[in-house]
Amino acid sequence: MNARLLILALPLLFASAAHAQPMPSDLRIGVARAGGGYAVTTVPIETYVARVLAGEAARDSQPAALEALAIAVRTYTLFNIGRHRADGFHLCDQTHCQVNRTATAATERAANATGGRVLLKAGVPADIYYSASCGGRTEIPSAVWPGAENPSYLPSRRDDACGGTPVWSVELSAGDLLRALRAGGFAGDRLREMRVASRNASGRVGRLRLDGLQPGAISGQDLRVVVGQTLGWQHIKSTMFELRRDGDRYQFSGRGSGHGVGMCVVGSTRLAADGRSEHYVANFYRDQ
Repeated sequence: MNARLLILALPLLFASAAHAQPMPSDLRIGVARAGGGYAVTTVPIETYVARVLAGEAARDSQPAALEALAIAVRTYTLFNIGRHRADGFHLCDQTHCQVNRTATAATERAANATGGRVLLKAGVPADIYYSASCGGRTEIPSAVWPGAENPSYLPSRRDDACGGTPVWSVELSAGDLLRALRAGGFAGDRLREMRVASRNASGRVGRLRLDGLQPGAISGQDLRVVVGQTLGWQHIKSTMFELRRDGDRYQFSGRGSGHGVGMCVVGSTRLAADGRSEHYVANFYRDQ
């Protein structure tokens, strides 16, 4: 085990999160209003963890997968607790932070079973991530968020447990892509051609050329964001895709869902279904 990253559970190597720093008893959560803005509600931290599990976990997850994800959710929460300080609350209930849904009996059990357990780096909650599906290979942070650190415990590694699911395909017109790109700040009246210019080490799309627009290029992640914000997140599910043009339409054929950094929820669910413990699952996505 890498001594810089510890999952808290066993004597000596493992302890209560309170041994590292005080665990807040309550969180102020911003609940997005349909018309804009947030309604702020205060909930106990383990209630919040149970609600995030309901929003982020795969359907019918085994207890070990839910418990491993609960540890990741709690760690992410503590590391990012000041993200919405300027708004008067800790975290929002959207994908910007962590999605919240009504807790179930299973997610409440997982939160309570792992209460107070987090991943530590140098004695404080680690900067960790999790993703719906890595598509068969996890990603390093800087490939998604330029300038981000790439700690050794968040490598790009093959994930046979995920198995490359889901496999997806979507067709978008040049007009719809132009609308999304212009909403994202690109200038131009016509998208003459879009093509993959580079890929990163994990095989995901690094950059695409945009002939006819200014700027003339976009990262794969930024394309996913502008299309998601304008046309819907169900279209380009990840940046692990092939691109083919047919007339004025573009066919995206890909694998995975989300940014792919850190714990893969689909992969962790399958590991748990194979009888692996929450401790094994939580450590599977570290450097090995």
